[in-house]
Amino acid sequence: MSIANAAGFEQRSSLKALVEIIQSVLEADSVGAAPADLTDIQAFSRWYLDCIQQLEKSVAQSHNQKPFIDTEFELMCRCALTGGNLREAIELAVQFSRVVYPRGGKQSLQTEAQTAIFSLSTMRSENNPTSDLLDITGLYAYYRLFQWLVGVDFELQVVRLGPAQRDNILPQLCLFNAAALAGGQSYTLEFDPAYLELPTIRSATELPAMLSAFPAYLHSTAASDLPRQVRAMLLASIQRGSPLPGLTEVADTLRIPHSTFRRHLATAGASFTQLKEDCLRQQSQHLLSNTDLPVSAIAQRLGYRDDRSFRRAFHQWFDLSPAQWRDRQDQSSLP
Repeated sequence: MSIANAAGFEQRSSLKALVEIIQSVLEADSVGAAPADLTDIQAFSRWYLDCIQQLEKSVAQSHNQKPFIDTEFELMCRCALTGGNLREAIELAVQFSRVVYPRGGKQSLQTEAQTAIFSLSTMRSENNPTSDLLDITGLYAYYRLFQWLVGVDFELQVVRLGPAQRDNILPQLCLFNAAALAGGQSYTLEFDPAYLELPTIRSATELPAMLSAFPAYLHSTAASDLPRQVRAMLLASIQRGSPLPGLTEVADTLRIPHSTFRRHLATAGASFTQLKEDCLRQQSQHLLSNTDLPVSAIAQRLGYRDDRSFRRAFHQWFDLSPAQWRDRQDQSSLP
């Protein structure tokens, strides 16, 4: 991860707003904390986590509960990482929340009409500015985590901030960059359900870097994530047996203008045609090596219009026919 320079980091208006909110609650609760350091992402992350954990411990004690600690959040992230797409990742996070309940509250995922709804109910008996802060920043953390998992800064349709008092949430509205409504029992993130089908692109090896700069790390996904996200979407389509999406469909799914999509791929040293061909080559090898499917079925699975087109493409890649390549793999596996 590239660390933002001091000037760029200080200009992150949502982070500055978050700092102001936390500092005001710390003062109201007479909780001591060092001043926030906005010159370095890791330094800010350490300050943020220390403040939130102190406040969480204080609120949990007042409700005779144990706090939801950072190691539990990390374990929840590791569970979510095993999901193949965002839907599976969120469902795994929901299952983890049931294991540690009531710490971390109660979570759920529902799809209604044209809206996916992730709900977080903290089950608090009463609310105050401190608990409102913890609940809203908790919801915010899930939002940034979900974006990180799929490598897409997807937009929200609306945010519902549960029982939080309106006066307590006004400074936090800039965090979500979406319409925010107070009232009700749950905190919710509402977004286009198409995002649930986006494949997750992260691995467990990337988690420590993300957590070391949480939540600042999650304010933007790197440009280098785009080729990986496109490749993951193409591979997911092949594995489902669905027709491969074209450039227009992928760009529309990611909510990126077509010209911008091409430009961002080029900046990352890739092109849609190249990524598509890489996926087809990779999956052709996988299917020839790990299945007994005839070449005709593999050609159909990969979206070729006929066997001849697939054989021609395969010969260009490996200077062998699919049958010859499979035979060589079979021979090399013999004792």
